[in-house]
Amino acid sequence: MFTSRVDEIREGSVQLVTSNRLAHSYKGAVGFKCGTGPASGYFAAEGAEREGICYVCAVMDCPDEDKALALSKELLDIGFSGYTLVRPDIPKELPDIIEVRQGVLPFVRLSAEPPGTLLVPKGSEGKVTARVYLPSYIYAPVAKGGKAGEVCFFLGDRMLKSCRVGAADNVPEKNVKNVLIKMMKYLVTF
Repeated sequence: MFTSRVDEIREGSVQLVTSNRLAHSYKGAVGFKCGTGPASGYFAAEGAEREGICYVCAVMDCPDEDKALALSKELLDIGFSGYTLVRPDIPKELPDIIEVRQGVLPFVRLSAEPPGTLLVPKGSEGKVTARVYLPSYIYAPVAKGGKAGEVCFFLGDRMLKSCRVGAADNVPEKNVKNVLIKMMKYLVTF
């Protein structure tokens, strides 16, 4: 709809014609709106998608529509020419398990949230680093999916994203009942 030059409604009796030239001339345009208003002056809200990256920009209070569209194109060009997506891996330093204190099990498996993609300046793709933040142990009760720590992805000192590291299973807290049950199982199998 946003990128159509002409659309017809009422069985073709009425034509809607867009004045947004950028919506049908810019590579990957997903459209949006341009126009003028008393409070905003000439404005353009534009979007474009290429190679899995979608940028949206808005400019307001321009002297005319041509300037609004030119500034929008410039902003979109900056995005596409200056940034790219990277897909970092969960670091190998992330342990498979973590110690559980006061639980019916001594350890629980860990599961990390997938990092997905990160937007970084072109040329810095190989400079993304990951840090694992995980305590030495956690206390029971542990709920499946409960947060145990996190993996953070950085470009220099700037954190780009954090991913939750959670318990893959439930670990109930030790109590008199489950200790007695464990002792009885041991005595029966002895």
